[in-house]
Amino acid sequence: MTGYDTEYRPTGNKVTIPSPPMTTGLAGTYTYASAYTPTGKVQSVDLPARRPAGSPRRR
Repeated sequence: MTGYDTEYRPTGNKVTIPSPPMTTGLAGTYTYASAYTPTGKVQSVDLPARRPAGSPRRR
């Protein structure tokens, strides 16, 4: 977890996938973010791009 709000709900998460041959094309760091309404319901979720930021494009 990368952060929590004042009600201890997660506001961010980061997942890192290593780069051994089995994860070719998936390796990198993926970041997620969440926001909540005043009543505690999920208001928005930011999902990572299909490929991690900074990873090269394959041609």
